[in-house]
Amino acid sequence: SEFQEKVDPGYDLFMIGITSNRETIYARIDERVDNMMASGLLEEVIRLRNQDYSRSLPSMSGLGYRQLMAYLDGDIPLEEAVEKIKFDTHRLVRQQSNWFRSDDERIQWFDTGDSTYPALIAEALDNWIGGKADRLDSE
Repeated sequence: SEFQEKVDPGYDLFMIGITSNRETIYARIDERVDNMMASGLLEEVIRLRNQDYSRSLPSMSGLGYRQLMAYLDGDIPLEEAVEKIKFDTHRLVRQQSNWFRSDDERIQWFDTGDSTYPALIAEALDNWIGGKADRLDSE
C-alpha cells in the first residue's frame, strides 16, 4: 500500500529495532499483563468508570481498558477479559511485525536473544554518529 512506501524523510535518521522470538515476546506479554492485574489495573478501570468514563471514549479503547470494561459491564468473566488482553496484545505484536518489516534496510535490528545486544546497539550508534561527523566534516 502507499502507506508502506519508503519515503526519504529529508533528514539523517538512525533507526533501530529490538526483537526476540515470538514465544519469548508472548511470555513476556503474559507476565506483564498478570503483573498489571496484580498491581491494580482492574481497580484503575473501576475508578475511571466511577468517574463516568464510558466504554465509548477513545481513551477507554486501549488494551486492557476495553476488555476490563466488558467484564465490568457483565459481558464476559474476568478470566476471559484477562485472556483477551493477552491475546489482543499478541495480535498487536504481529501487526507491528508486519509494519516494521525485518527486511527494511533503514532499520538495524538487534535480537534480545544475544546477551550483547545493548553493547551492539551502542556500537552501531557510535558508528552512525562518527559517520555523521565525517559527512559533516567533508561538506
